[in-house]
Amino acid sequence: MSTRHTRTHPSKATRSRNRPASAKRPPASRRRGSPASRRRGSRSPLQVWGPIVLLVVAVVAGIAFQAARSHPQAAQATPAHALGPNGGELLGNPSAPVLVQEYGDFQCPVCGQWERDVYPTVRRLVDQGRIRFEYHPIAFIGPESVAAANAAEAAGDEGKFWAYHDLLFADQAPENSGALTTDRLLELGRQVGLTSQQFQQNVTNGTYDNWVRQATDQSSQRGVVQTPTVLVNGQQVDNALTAQGLLAAVNAANPGGQ
Repeated sequence: MSTRHTRTHPSKATRSRNRPASAKRPPASRRRGSPASRRRGSRSPLQVWGPIVLLVVAVVAGIAFQAARSHPQAAQATPAHALGPNGGELLGNPSAPVLVQEYGDFQCPVCGQWERDVYPTVRRLVDQGRIRFEYHPIAFIGPESVAAANAAEAAGDEGKFWAYHDLLFADQAPENSGALTTDRLLELGRQVGLTSQQFQQNVTNGTYDNWVRQATDQSSQRGVVQTPTVLVNGQQVDNALTAQGLLAAVNAANPGGQ
């Protein structure tokens, strides 16, 4: 059985190694050399190489900065179409009383199961005007997750995000299998009527790759550590991983809703 994908972060305990309290400096008699001999000795490697290392770091940093200035679009290109107030893809009436959000990865098999089992209920509630749905494409699993989300955002630029979203999940391949090549992503686009040169360039060049990575980092800062994660009016609802659970959460968020 597939499990939800979790993004973990190293704890502070694993980021450093503290010296035990019992560790002490050796007595003076065990230290190498007298003060006079240390003064007569050659300079330490740090004294010799330190300035050179700092110079190399400064040069590399300068080159990276200039490269970022020379290619501002590559550093951060935002999708050209309108996004929801939380930076996701919005489906439904913006004034609908309940907001349902999903953070998903196009490679995640549990996300694929959610699309098959729960997404039809989402569409029905959207059509009834009871909810507005916001989908956040993030990349927890690997480079193919980034490529798929980039292609979906490129499809969104031409008003085809949801058609492309649905097809990616309907035709979902095993994770990190190498199936989501550029050619495959372009072929999926053709299946939903995307043949423009702009779409092809955005998919081939990874125009929104960095935007996807940033969205993924921001989702972690919001407490999203696994896919799918579903929120109802800003509150994570684990029961919303089933159609019945989602419906119950929506009813609780808007008791008077029809």
